[in-house]
Amino acid sequence: MGQLTGQYISQSYGGVIHLTTNTGIVTGSSTQLQDGFGTNLGVFLNGQGNVSASSFTGLASNATSASYALTASFVGPTLNQNLTISGSTAGVVKALTISSQTASMDLSTADLFTLTLVSGSNTFLNPTNIKAGQTGILQITQPATISTLSYPSSIKFPAFLAYTASVTSNAIDSISFVTFNTSSLNAVAANKFS
Repeated sequence: MGQLTGQYISQSYGGVIHLTTNTGIVTGSSTQLQDGFGTNLGVFLNGQGNVSASSFTGLASNATSASYALTASFVGPTLNQNLTISGSTAGVVKALTISSQTASMDLSTADLFTLTLVSGSNTFLNPTNIKAGQTGILQITQPATISTLSYPSSIKFPAFLAYTASVTSNAIDSISFVTFNTSSLNAVAANKFS
């Protein structure tokens, strides 16, 4: 199979670029597309079928950086259009690690988290990198030896409904939250799913 590197594609019609059947794009690097005069278009292709550019029109009209892949991934910019998804979506579930009895919940890394409390002690939950407009859920598992969870005042529960961990071994609770600023979480809790 031939490799496409440092060349430009001059054949196109109807807004579609056509590659010959024996043309490949080097897997480890991106190839910038050019027009028929050799002018760089600022659009890149790589061997995984990814397309990237400094900006896109249409659904990502104000993008500053973006990447589209054959797996339908979209990375980087703010989407300034309505989005309709006909299939299901699934977020990454991140297990929180505990250091010095503190679990740091970095909201820049996921929306769904799990936490097993420190056995027979208190675990302090510390949310970081809060972003306005984010929603998420934390699942909390009580170990065999009953433990407690504490949290800062930046996690706000409705009046008289502050979260207290279930006092049953291996119980599972959850805290759902939404953010409207970069400093606090509005949260509600549900106890003892098992």
